[in-house]
Amino acid sequence: MDLSRIESYKDIYGYRKVFDICLATPFEPEETDGSRYGFYEKTSEKIGKLGKKIFVPHKEIDLNWPPAKIYDIIQEIIIPQSELVLCEISASLAAGMMGGRAYQCKKPVIHFYRKGAFLENIIFRLDVFDLIEYTQEKEALEKIKLSVEKFYKNP
Repeated sequence: MDLSRIESYKDIYGYRKVFDICLATPFEPEETDGSRYGFYEKTSEKIGKLGKKIFVPHKEIDLNWPPAKIYDIIQEIIIPQSELVLCEISASLAAGMMGGRAYQCKKPVIHFYRKGAFLENIIFRLDVFDLIEYTQEKEALEKIKLSVEKFYKNP
């Protein structure tokens, strides 16, 4: 990880927050109606109880910022400094870009998806830390929590 590169982006944007985990999910109005935000916030609360600080895109960024600023902060500051990335498998370009950047940065990734999701056209790597399939949000939250606990016991 090139710390000088990260520091230069921090200087450019004045963004100095640090997170243990990055939640790679859809966040732009073009990709989501916001109906998943509650689930993402519950995920953050669940992980927070483990003593980990999680980056939740719709809470941490301002959609009024220029797109370059939003993506640079996520791609060049948040992901490279995170220990782990939780990536929702969906048709989201934003989530896909974040997952791809996590692999470039050699970050462990936990993918999660709702059973029956349209996955035929979605390509993801097989060398993930964990792959979670769920049917109910409560089940997803518990499985994500257990996977994060497993990661921090055996990073």
